Amino acid sequence: SGALVSAGYEVICCADGAALLSQIRSRIPASVFLEVRMPEADGLDLLKKLREENCPAPIFVTSANGNIATAVEAVRSGADS
Repeated sequence: SGALVSAGYEVICCADGAALLSQIRSRIPASVFLEVRMPEADGLDLLKKLREENCPAPIFVTSANGNIATAVEAVRSGADS
């Protein structure tokens, strides 16, 4: 997030999926970055919820331990590439 802040972007980090959903309901972000494996939730499930709620922002999914199957599932679930 430091690079984005240095480039002039406002960065809001959320502790969990519920906090992210609350933020998105109150403001429209320019983009969303999700980790696939989060402590409190599955990032792909959260991605699906964001798309079900018609979040218009591009959503990028990252994974420290990803594989091709996870990447394909993320794109099919609405992640931007």
